[in-house]
Amino acid sequence: MNIIKVDTFQRERFHIYAYCDSEGISEIDKLVEECDNSQSKSIEKLAATIERAALHGPKSISGPRCHQIDGDIYQIRADHLRVLWFYDEGNIIICTHGFIKKRNKTPRREIEKANRIMGKYFEGKECGTLAVKEERDEQGGI
Repeated sequence: MNIIKVDTFQRERFHIYAYCDSEGISEIDKLVEECDNSQSKSIEKLAATIERAALHGPKSISGPRCHQIDGDIYQIRADHLRVLWFYDEGNIIICTHGFIKKRNKTPRREIEKANRIMGKYFEGKECGTLAVKEERDEQGGI
């Protein structure tokens, strides 16, 4: 299991990481790549919301933009873009993945995917197989 630091913000209170696939590409970067030019404002809003979560904590973000959706799984939203995440100890947030929401209700398969990734994360942490990359490559992303 691999995770990568999303970004480093001055004075951040929370450290935000994103789950990566076996090639080291974060699921958040995949979401950004999936979006077209008409969604650039939504991507900017999403990035600003993630930055606010890092600086002031998720509870500083108003209700519909950041909230618990199922058990330990939370959601950050910007228009129709969604990023699912969970907490770890020490003010750590792990973003599992993102998707473009097309219906009123968050699809169950997206919540199940987030729960699977969360399970892998804690298993990897417990077994010592969790690989954490603190710096991003040149590929960019949020």
